[in-house]
Amino acid sequence: MNETPYSPLDQDPNITFHAVGVALTHWEYFENSLATLHSIFKRKPYLVDAMREFGNENRVTSKRIQMLDQAGKQYFYPNADDRLETRFAGIIKDAEGLSTARHKIAHGVVTSIQVFDPGPNAKPDDLIVAKIMWGVGAPTYAGQTLRKPGDTYMFGSQKIMEYVSDFDQLRVAAYQLAHDLVPPPA
Repeated sequence: MNETPYSPLDQDPNITFHAVGVALTHWEYFENSLATLHSIFKRKPYLVDAMREFGNENRVTSKRIQMLDQAGKQYFYPNADDRLETRFAGIIKDAEGLSTARHKIAHGVVTSIQVFDPGPNAKPDDLIVAKIMWGVGAPTYAGQTLRKPGDTYMFGSQKIMEYVSDFDQLRVAAYQLAHDLVPPPA
């Protein structure tokens, strides 16, 4: 029986490091889809300058999402389409939720813990050897800002890759919405 309160961790830190890199890259793909929506809302669809405006001033993710939400509301106000506006609101809501996961991955550190796992056939007198397991956790200096009380903040590649899947689903939803608003140029 595994006594750790954490999600499944990794036996090799390289697996964790790989998953972190994949997750951060896929988040950036998703943010690019938000930049595409931003260009449409600014009435400059698919223009690079309008997409870059989304990332100007080194805004933190939450500020970019708020800015996009405001631009979307302004866009939809005179062009009311409840179905498309509802889809956009869902993307914003999901982006806000997943940005916390991205933040933990981006600002966490790959670290190890000892896990005592006697296995399913262990007897009471068996010597239990600790295994070293790896995952992403909060660095000491940021433990209070990245983790709320009672929040488990150490996860391995399995959980990180679940987030990657969520990032990708949201990216596809954003690009589909962009296409439905203004198809890309041929």
